[in-house]
Amino acid sequence: MKNKNQLGNQKILLTWIVCMIGFLAITQILFSIQAPCKWLEAVWGAGDFIAFIGTVTLGIVAWLQSKMANETSQKLIDLQATEYLPVITLRDFVGLTKLGVTSVYEDIKTDICIAEMRKPDKELILAYVLNILCDELDLNKTIYSRIYELHFKYLSKTVISTPVIKSISFLGNNFNKKFLINKSIDMSLFNEQEFQFYIYFLSNSDFLLADSLPGKLIEAGKMVIDLEFESLTHKKYYEKLTVSKHLVVKPEKDLNMENIERLISTSYEVKEELANGKNENGVD
Repeated sequence: MKNKNQLGNQKILLTWIVCMIGFLAITQILFSIQAPCKWLEAVWGAGDFIAFIGTVTLGIVAWLQSKMANETSQKLIDLQATEYLPVITLRDFVGLTKLGVTSVYEDIKTDICIAEMRKPDKELILAYVLNILCDELDLNKTIYSRIYELHFKYLSKTVISTPVIKSISFLGNNFNKKFLINKSIDMSLFNEQEFQFYIYFLSNSDFLLADSLPGKLIEAGKMVIDLEFESLTHKKYYEKLTVSKHLVVKPEKDLNMENIERLISTSYEVKEELANGKNENGVD
């Protein structure tokens, strides 16, 4: 379908063609009729009048072509700017009640750190870990952990540094729990770079109990992560990453784990902080 601007330009051009034909007909009639008085006699010929109309027509056609070229150029500029809009998305996601890795902490607190993660096959990797204390954690009591493994991927050509996780929310039926984080990841990101990220929810309540607050995190169908990052030109951007997931309640033989959540889809919205402090939508 043609857009409104193209249809508008075509209407203007068609209208002008009709008017031009009308002028030619009127010119023929006027210069064929004897003037009733001397001061109405033409001091220029029909050719001069037609040449004038032609010059004006060419000018309008050139203006329309220039307008259309500018619109096309602006679309290309906007498309190129989208490539440099910083976006962090998810390549993979899995939520587990039991995770076959171990983590070493110097201190248990809500923070982001780099931890040594050992996979079930004994492979050792370094990953970023966010610890969230769901309640007043008592180290003398049993500690339950709800763990999410995320594989982030950066999709922009703009280099950003120290992304900040502002908050993480869980949304379900009549359930909305938001954790304020405000912690930064000490790293820089550029085109196509990926990194692994683990979220540990630590609680003295059993996540598998339906009446417990941590248990609601399992039932929530969406996870919303609010991010903030800054480019090398000191532009600030805000992103809302929504992860749609579903819950598998039966064990999978290959993983030998219970309550495994899988990624269904993700959506994101990026806003740039303008000079006046307001935000502008970038991607949805």
